[in-house]
Amino acid sequence: MLQVDKKKINDDNKEFRKICKKKAITKAVDTLKALNEKFVEREMKKQLLLQEDSDTPVFLQLMLKKIPSKKSMKMITISLPHSLFKESSDICLITGDLNKNDRKADTEPDILHYKELLKTYGVTRVSEVVPLRVLRTEYKTFESRRHLAAAYDGFLADKKIAGVLPRALGTAFYQERKFPLQISLLKQRNLKKQIDEVLKKTQFLFSCRGNCHTVQVANLGMDNNTIIENIQASIDVLADKLPGKWNNILGLYLKTAKSKAIPIFVSFENPNDVKLKKRFQREKVKFQELSSMPGTKVNVFRDGRIIVKKVNEDEDDINVNESSPEQKDGKNIHKTAVDKTSVKRKKNQDSKKVKKVKKEL
Repeated sequence: MLQVDKKKINDDNKEFRKICKKKAITKAVDTLKALNEKFVEREMKKQLLLQEDSDTPVFLQLMLKKIPSKKSMKMITISLPHSLFKESSDICLITGDLNKNDRKADTEPDILHYKELLKTYGVTRVSEVVPLRVLRTEYKTFESRRHLAAAYDGFLADKKIAGVLPRALGTAFYQERKFPLQISLLKQRNLKKQIDEVLKKTQFLFSCRGNCHTVQVANLGMDNNTIIENIQASIDVLADKLPGKWNNILGLYLKTAKSKAIPIFVSFENPNDVKLKKRFQREKVKFQELSSMPGTKVNVFRDGRIIVKKVNEDEDDINVNESSPEQKDGKNIHKTAVDKTSVKRKKNQDSKKVKKVKKEL
């Protein structure tokens, strides 16, 4: 495990690669494979070790120092040097509907159309085609969607229907981490090349619900150099695209679904030193003078609220959208006794001013 000195930290991702050394990653991969062998020997003595070892996914676990706001939630796509899928992997393609107007239209022509399209352009890695109408009609329940997610090694989807897929697929796909990779079926000439490149990607859902996240980066059946290259490529992307960048990373770990997490990087920096950018900050609207009302200023907020006040007399502020302090608390703002008749008289005067301001705006 590598400890990080605060003096070595800077804003350059190349420096982060030096801190998270290849030696630490190599040692973690060897340890992870050794742990997996012991687990297989103990739990699955009747099955061959190589068969179980080849498809065991390797996850990169990420710990953050500070949790960003929910507005920072996003899907991070990572391009890997080596694909997580084999040539024999079962890939399912989710497409749109040819006849969008008729909800009861037969889906068989759609399936045949896209299978013929894939065959024409030499695409052999897609084993099944599922139109969107089939997804909505035959896979309504959580159990049926869970079976669909488990039936294939990976999923592709047309970009045109990407916006409706989260609702159509439901939580079953997200729990299984089977996020469909997007392709464009309009670019048919480069369809085969496009699919081959997309299958080298992995997706990381940054949900902002906690400080611990995982993403698959390799399989234990790969050789050590292949696993290490995928891990390093993933670290580079995450360190650049995460809120707070790599300075917000508390620790990086390697693990399988059932193994303990093996640390490859741990930071001992003060979390308070991490600064996250605040998004969607509202600009403050300054008070402006009113030509129709000398000696007064108005402040118009983005939500429609209007406040009128006299110059150098903040205590006489008039909030158009809120009731007076007397209505809210039953107390005088100056903590003095106020006659009810004088309060009513002031309200009438204020309402006339407000109407005049609204007409001017």
